[in-house]
Amino acid sequence: HTQQSGHDLVKELLDLRPLPEAICVGNSRLALGALRALTEAGVRVPDNIALATFFEISTLIDDSRLIRSPLLVATQPAYEIGRLGIRRLIERIGGAHDTAEDLLLPVAIAARAGQPVVAS
Repeated sequence: HTQQSGHDLVKELLDLRPLPEAICVGNSRLALGALRALTEAGVRVPDNIALATFFEISTLIDDSRLIRSPLLVATQPAYEIGRLGIRRLIERIGGAHDTAEDLLLPVAIAARAGQPVVAS
């Protein structure tokens, strides 16, 4: 789940024929590495390949190389996920033997077009 692994995995994807139309990564560090690999290969995001990620990528700052690429960002309600998880843990510690349940929480999806992003 590092920038380097995102970079390395996307480099492998760029060997595929035909190229993928989109790549979805699980966190913003992977997205930074993916953007670096795509940029190095001359791939334009989203013209050649669309890129989507979870969590806000603009909060990560590594060094001085700017990448300006539109991508989709899905922001999950991290506080609420943690709050519900702790509540369930406390209930379990207290002896509750509940069954599994699906919880649906809202996810905000936004296009981050042309936003400067710092990547290593």
